[in-house]
Amino acid sequence: MASMAKMYGTAVRDEIKLFTAWPIGTNISLGDVGFLTRHGKLFERRTNLANFDTTFGVKKGTTTTDFDITLARDFETRFKAAGNAPLAGSSLLTTDVGVAIGYGEGSSVVVRAHTVESSIDDLQKLEADLIRVSTDAGSRWHSNFVVVTTVYESTGTTIILSSGKKTNLDIKARADVAIPFDLADVNVGLAAASGSSKFISALARTNFVPFFQAHHIAGRYWGPLRLELYG
Repeated sequence: MASMAKMYGTAVRDEIKLFTAWPIGTNISLGDVGFLTRHGKLFERRTNLANFDTTFGVKKGTTTTDFDITLARDFETRFKAAGNAPLAGSSLLTTDVGVAIGYGEGSSVVVRAHTVESSIDDLQKLEADLIRVSTDAGSRWHSNFVVVTTVYESTGTTIILSSGKKTNLDIKARADVAIPFDLADVNVGLAAASGSSKFISALARTNFVPFFQAHHIAGRYWGPLRLELYG
């Protein structure tokens, strides 16, 4: 699991310059305070700004932000409609609607996500608040703390991670769904039918934060203290 976590966090960071939490589905909120691990840059939550008597306003997006990440060798998706003959090497039956997903050996990360962005609306105020808190010995502010300042809340997210040998994953959808369908659509009733090798999947999940941005206080050793985007 640790290698999967590192692989996932690193892939997300490299591809879209955002951070993620582990396990998949871990609750992340604006104003959360914690550490980003060195390997994989995964978030370890410790507390929230509310516990430092710091308040903030929230700016919420009005449009959807979509993400599409595929880092996999020999990646293949084969959709199947109800009534069609079973796919070779797949467990999907003639009556099933679904998709057979396959990829070659090695680590694989596949993400399809529909999200709505929310962020702390006044970073100037946040900077002043964090400088005050971080220089107060009684606050117990850690020099390596980061603050979650933007979250991407899922309205439908599918994440498939694989490590090791060649992998096949069969996913069923509702019987009345047309193909090809959106792998992140919460309305198609996705469920894993079978899989080979070592994989972790979250299928068309909502009400969690797959990605976020963080800021931290920089300048402790040179220059004035200032708020900076982490990473």
